[in-house]
Amino acid sequence: MKTDLEKVLKEYIIKTVMTAFLMLSFCLFKPNMFNKVYASTITVKKGDKEEATKVHKVIYKAKAVNLKVLGKAKAASAKVKKIKNAIKKVNNYGVVFDAKKKKTIGGYTYYKVKKEYASRYREAVLTLKAMRKDYIERNEEEFSDMISFAQDDNIYIGYEYRLTKSDSGATNEPGINDGYTSVSYTLIRRTDGDEEIIAEIFYYPELGYYDFGDYFGYAAKMINGDYLDCLKDIEAYKVENIEGDTVAHYHFDQNFFDKLNKEIDAHTKKQEAEKKRIIENHENLTEEAVKYLPSGGDYKTRYKRFLKIRDTKFCELSTAMQVVCISDCFWCDYNDEERNAFIHYKYSKSGSSGATLYHWPNKPNKYYIVDYTYEGNSPFAMFKKAKKGKVSTILKKFRKGKFYGVCHDYATVERYIYTSMGLSSYYCYSKYANHAISAVKVKNSKGKSFWAYQNYDELLDANDIVGISGISIAAKNYDPLNANKGTANKIKKSKFKASDFN
Repeated sequence: MKTDLEKVLKEYIIKTVMTAFLMLSFCLFKPNMFNKVYASTITVKKGDKEEATKVHKVIYKAKAVNLKVLGKAKAASAKVKKIKNAIKKVNNYGVVFDAKKKKTIGGYTYYKVKKEYASRYREAVLTLKAMRKDYIERNEEEFSDMISFAQDDNIYIGYEYRLTKSDSGATNEPGINDGYTSVSYTLIRRTDGDEEIIAEIFYYPELGYYDFGDYFGYAAKMINGDYLDCLKDIEAYKVENIEGDTVAHYHFDQNFFDKLNKEIDAHTKKQEAEKKRIIENHENLTEEAVKYLPSGGDYKTRYKRFLKIRDTKFCELSTAMQVVCISDCFWCDYNDEERNAFIHYKYSKSGSSGATLYHWPNKPNKYYIVDYTYEGNSPFAMFKKAKKGKVSTILKKFRKGKFYGVCHDYATVERYIYTSMGLSSYYCYSKYANHAISAVKVKNSKGKSFWAYQNYDELLDANDIVGISGISIAAKNYDPLNANKGTANKIKKSKFKASDFN
């Protein structure tokens, strides 16, 4: 009996030891199988571009990461702020990341960038990249069409001179160099498709000179410098009135005629070079082409903004110009004649962006917004009733052109993007118009800060009227929901005009 008990105990001990050995071996040789569930850790000592690049490489793959930041609460917070600012240029689109403070151990404070935060960061970068590309392509097409007339040979830039020759052996009219054969030359000036004959010049081989009779009174203009430079000197070639003629005549020698031809050739070459340069400016849409845009509307202002957005890294634009680009992509395809590349107007999809507007039951003139607060007091919507409602998912649908909604959703998604860029923004609502717009705080290239109103793709002046379904109301009369009284007053009293978007 004792032997059997010893045998059982021995077998139990062997199995226990073997199990412990296997578990230890698994931990020693397969550590990644356990560590995969934990986020990687990046130490932040300076918050500079080098450290920001390390963070970007991880979260741009939509992976969570822990930040081990040197310093206690206040010092660590300053470094996190610094690295967020640095990462804007690392990703090229001014996007920042969100991170939750966890704990302070020793001389380090730990922050966590969760997977959703990382996914949101990635989608915000990709979304802005897609929006900038769409903005440039649409505006290039529009402005190219407007100024394509420069490539039409029938439209002439400046003046063109042409000297045509007739070998008809024509004879001048009786009484003027009577009886001598001549070769005629016609000097023509052409502009904007219209031609005018400046002079008819007859060459008399037997007499050895060129005769110009001022029958149409062009000589005075020639002397005044209205035409070619060499023609200013024709007074020196004036001759006495020819018998039988009442107008002044000028006799040119061969040297003067050669000089005239030479200047015409030089002028033609200069004009052709100018035409070529203008056409290239139009094709490449350079700043110089702005003068060929229609004078009406705001085409020239829009064109200058377009050039700045096209030719500048997005992260290096002022936030006012960044918002110009973003806003331009929120145009409403209400009539469905054209399709917005990102968001489509559809009433049945109202609220698809997550936030919902409510009225206080006992105070019909008061409103509040519930966006199912995601991770605390964040403007991002999570959809407690639908897991697919995460902001990263919304931005991905938006980026791929699979998002639908109405004014409410346009304004809400605008705020998702602005918050991803670290910009302060508010959802603004008018009960009277039953319409929503957004207000975002921007700074222009001259350092002026102001709250800009965005109605779909329209960036409005401070006192502009928002028209919706036949109802008009001033932009400053929209209520910025969830804003305290002080902030709401600042938004409504913000003074700016269209020219401040620079």
